[in-house]
Amino acid sequence: MEILFRGRRNDGMWAHGTLHVCGDGRAYIINGTFEDARWDEINPDTASMYTGIRDKHGEMIFDGDVVRMLNQRFLISWGAKNARFELHRLRFRSEDGSTKFLHTKDLPEGTVIGNRWDDPSLLQEW
Repeated sequence: MEILFRGRRNDGMWAHGTLHVCGDGRAYIINGTFEDARWDEINPDTASMYTGIRDKHGEMIFDGDVVRMLNQRFLISWGAKNARFELHRLRFRSEDGSTKFLHTKDLPEGTVIGNRWDDPSLLQEW
C-alpha cells in the first residue's frame, strides 16, 4: 500500500506527501526529493492518511472523506481500536445513536463527494 498523507494548508489548498509533526504541534506535508523537498505547513487537525483505495472514478480515498455508495453517505475514518479504516454510515442512525460499519472492500464502487473539512454539512443526516 502506498503511504501518503494530505493536509489543508493555511491558504485552504491541500498538500499531499509525507506527514511530519513537530514537538510543538505544528504539522507539515513534505513533498519532493531530499534535495528539493517542499515543506507545506498544514492545519494538524486536517492531516489524513490515504486508504490505499480509489473510488470508481480513480480518485484517492483518504481518512475524512465522505463517499456515496448505494444512495447513502459514508464517512471514512481510521479506527485505532481495530487498526483499520472504517466506513460510518451517515444516512441512518440507530436509536442508540451508533453508526453501522461496513468493509472497505466496497469502496471502489463508491464516489468521493467531499470531506469533513471542506464541507461539514456532508456529515449531517439526510
